[in-house]
Amino acid sequence: EAIWLGQGWAACATSALLVRVFTVGGVQKEIFSLPGPVVSMAGHGEQLMIIYHRGTGFDGDQCLGVQLMELGKKKKQILHGDPLSLTKKSYLVWVGFSAEGTPCYVDSEGVVRMLNRGL
Repeated sequence: EAIWLGQGWAACATSALLVRVFTVGGVQKEIFSLPGPVVSMAGHGEQLMIIYHRGTGFDGDQCLGVQLMELGKKKKQILHGDPLSLTKKSYLVWVGFSAEGTPCYVDSEGVVRMLNRGL
């Protein structure tokens, strides 16, 4: 469904709602389940951000969730299952990180949002 390469790792999200994380040598180092089908993934350094469907949207809106983790020697969950806010009746068009490593995304209305982990 989705793949992403990070710093020393590769992640693969499957149709079975699993995410497998591999070393660049091909050895699987992590496997975990997603609560819904993957929409997109992005990485920066050791960070992996996964956007997925949390449920059926209401009245044309999307119902998306986000997981953000750090994939160092040991996986560390930073955000788990938080809702991803979008403009009414819009959809996700881009997900990634700023040059400094802040998770960002853009919806179809052109609104750019950053995930502030400090709050």
